[in-house]
Amino acid sequence: MIICTLVLEVMDKEPGIVSWCLASFILGLVGLLTCRRFPRAVFILAPIYVFLGWSSTTDMRDPYVGEAIRLESGAKYFVFAYLAVLIVNAAPFVGYFLSQQRGEPKR
Repeated sequence: MIICTLVLEVMDKEPGIVSWCLASFILGLVGLLTCRRFPRAVFILAPIYVFLGWSSTTDMRDPYVGEAIRLESGAKYFVFAYLAVLIVNAAPFVGYFLSQQRGEPKR
């Protein structure tokens, strides 16, 4: 029996740190401004953003693929990715609280 080992690149299939930062900035800004203008939109955007964050980090939570990502890119990739997800998920709530502080009428 011959045992073959395959060495495959993982990071060429994953988004880069710049992509994580750019996507989190755009989605966070959209969520913040939308929920600041329409406070009840937080009930629509928050579940969508949680689902997007959860689904975009599934590879990192996998025991085999996540370990390969950690070996190829280091811990900084995980820090930036999870920080980006945290910012995106927090942005609609920040917009909601900013709208409440301004005393805008509820829409």
